Amino acid sequence: MNKFRLIVLWCAVAMAATAATAQTAKVAQTAQTAKSSKEYRVQGVLVDSVSGETEPYATVRLFEPDQEKPVTVGVTDENGKFDIKAPKAGQYNLVLSSVGKADAVSSVTLDDASAVVDLGTVTIGANNVLEEVVVEAARPLVTAEIDKITYDVESDPDSKANTI
Repeated sequence: MNKFRLIVLWCAVAMAATAATAQTAKVAQTAQTAKSSKEYRVQGVLVDSVSGETEPYATVRLFEPDQEKPVTVGVTDENGKFDIKAPKAGQYNLVLSSVGKADAVSSVTLDDASAVVDLGTVTIGANNVLEEVVVEAARPLVTAEIDKITYDVESDPDSKANTI
């Protein structure tokens, strides 16, 4: 009977030690997950440098240095505000672009001390704007309509050079 109590006591101590080890591992894993799940964000407002109005629905891209593919892409809201998340801490290039505007590029560093970087007001300038557009078109020599075919003699360059 004494041996039986000793075995039961030994099993109870072993199970308690196993449970304590599992609980310690779970707490360590939760702490690691909380540390790695910290959100890194870049925010601000995009404004047109000429008119002073906010730039709605502009493209916001976050690049790692010397990379061509963005790590995160987003758009500004109707008030020109943007809030884009970065996957981890580090050095990034933020590129804001809108149709007909030159890109605005900012270098951003995200770390544990500054997980959220507020750029404030970012201005975007006008791109090379065309001053004048000239559209040239030639009228067709032959026009086919439902009930007739028309030949425009005045538009034919051969009619000006050749005579019968």
